[in-house]
Amino acid sequence: MADNYNEIYQGKMVLVVDDLAPNWKLANAFLKKFGCESEYAQNGKEAVEKLMLQKYDLCLMDIHMPVMDGFDAIKYIRSNITNEMPIVVMLGTATQADYERAISLGANGSCEKPLSMDRIQRVLDRFVT
Repeated sequence: MADNYNEIYQGKMVLVVDDLAPNWKLANAFLKKFGCESEYAQNGKEAVEKLMLQKYDLCLMDIHMPVMDGFDAIKYIRSNITNEMPIVVMLGTATQADYERAISLGANGSCEKPLSMDRIQRVLDRFVT
């Protein structure tokens, strides 16, 4: 299934922001199958620092993280870095109110955890061209 997408998403850069390394590793494995490259930030502060140095085609952002959570990171990114890059929040234990708050701060959509090939494919199809 994903092999058909390698050409479409080949070389697309995705920033995965999550404080749990297993979540990043899983996202990275799925993204690789679609031909994407990915980098990891373990909190919003690291994500902001990476976004100041490099352009990404998509950001997958956890909401609940130490140092700088996803809400503050989204707000900072939208106010100071870019409005163009899609930000998709990854929801595990997050509530509907968390999702609505993230959208109001500038997130473009959501992806439920646990991540899967189908969920990643839907995000890529919708937000990465």
